[in-house]
Amino acid sequence: MASAKPGHVLIDNKAFLERVEGEWPLYRRIVATFGNASDPAQLHDAVERYAHMLNDLRELHRKNDGQMKTKIAVDDFGIQVVWRVHMLHPHDYRRTCLRAFGPGAFLIPEYDPRTKTMLPVAARIDTWEATTKQEWRTEKKAIMSEKLVTYDLAAAVTRQLGFMRKVLKFRQSPRFVARAASRYKNFLGLLATVKNAVPPLDVDLIWHSHMLHPGFYVRDGMTVVGWLPDHDDEGGSGNLEESAEKTRKAWEDKHGPGSYIPKRSARKEKMATTCRGCVAGCLTEDDLQLEKMAGTCSKGCVSECFTEDDLQLDDMVAACST
Repeated sequence: MASAKPGHVLIDNKAFLERVEGEWPLYRRIVATFGNASDPAQLHDAVERYAHMLNDLRELHRKNDGQMKTKIAVDDFGIQVVWRVHMLHPHDYRRTCLRAFGPGAFLIPEYDPRTKTMLPVAARIDTWEATTKQEWRTEKKAIMSEKLVTYDLAAAVTRQLGFMRKVLKFRQSPRFVARAASRYKNFLGLLATVKNAVPPLDVDLIWHSHMLHPGFYVRDGMTVVGWLPDHDDEGGSGNLEESAEKTRKAWEDKHGPGSYIPKRSARKEKMATTCRGCVAGCLTEDDLQLEKMAGTCSKGCVSECFTEDDLQLDDMVAACST
């Protein structure tokens, strides 16, 4: 992926948005592989293999006398998934890299440009921004213990499976991704002033994708927010609800009433009460497979529930029976 232009963030890059679109089929594969709660050993084994990869990379890095040239191929799907989830916790990921490779080094994933997905196919150690002396002193003891990963990655993967299932309920489209990316920019601006801001689901998808490019994420976070935003998905429901309400208020104070949640999501509840029988006949369980509406919904029902701006319904409304 080409570097972002000065003054731009990664999400301005067209190739990045195309990769976000590739998350839908990848999420399905991840959920199908690790979504079986009756087989937790499979997930724990993947976490162990990821930890072994980090240890192997550390040894290679040492043999190379700390030169920023260590690189290995990664073709183990379990490792790829656990690594992705680890990057979704930027502060812990930074500490792990510091323990493994020392000051100024960072583990960067490489993605296959042909597949347009964010599934790491190679790992390389590269330079990062300078590590402060205090950070180095703090992590030096952890290096001596040889334990690189202290975060509960198995639990983190399990939480992410729930997030993926929610995203899969949304219909994949370039327009959805572009709109979410635009809203994510608003969220980045909000993070500078609202501690523990909670994003809507569409914004969270872009945030996750941004963190999967850790070098860009560090640069963009420092440039736009002024510090490296962490991502905490462990908060209890009460804390999340309180933080989400503070975020909604701050967001709508800046961007207008009703802007925190997209119109499309906000109208789903209205549709359930207004369209009644139309809902049962038109929509599948995920609520957003709208192709079937053209054949079963009346034009009046469609117009009542959604505006054309919400879902680009101009063609669908014309096709609906009257």
